[in-house]
Amino acid sequence: MIKLIIRFLLVVATCVVLFRYKYLDNYDLIIEVFLIIGLILNYGKNENTVEALSNYFYWLIMIFLIFLHTKIDLFSFIDAFIILLAFKTFVLFLNYFKYQKVAVVSSYLSKIWIFTFYLYLTEIILNSTHGFRNLFFNIGIISAIETILIISRNKEWKLNTVSFW
Repeated sequence: MIKLIIRFLLVVATCVVLFRYKYLDNYDLIIEVFLIIGLILNYGKNENTVEALSNYFYWLIMIFLIFLHTKIDLFSFIDAFIILLAFKTFVLFLNYFKYQKVAVVSSYLSKIWIFTFYLYLTEIILNSTHGFRNLFFNIGIISAIETILIISRNKEWKLNTVSFW
């Protein structure tokens, strides 16, 4: 529950900084600190449903706010995000229907994907460029496929799994 409150406060603080105090010299570094805190909270996963859902929504809201602030046309990236979101949503549903848990199994590759997601958001907020976009997208697809294989192979649910192999 504490992580839920922290994530909510981070989203509210991000809205305030981006849309009210963006004239500050280092507002982008403040947002970067919020992303780092969100990244740290992500690596402390547990099987609590509320915390898992707050983690999913935190990253969706942060990417929406960052894209909205930097005035990036989201529709130019919609094809890649729809594919990735479809894979990740399929993983979530597969995990829920097999194990009746919202928290998805976590492998090293999925942790690397979250880190590349953080790098991509950092690059957008600091430089407004998209150099990490392909890395973020490709590792996300590979991570989703690996998680599908892990869920298909494992008989019982386990939060931290090293890899499919």
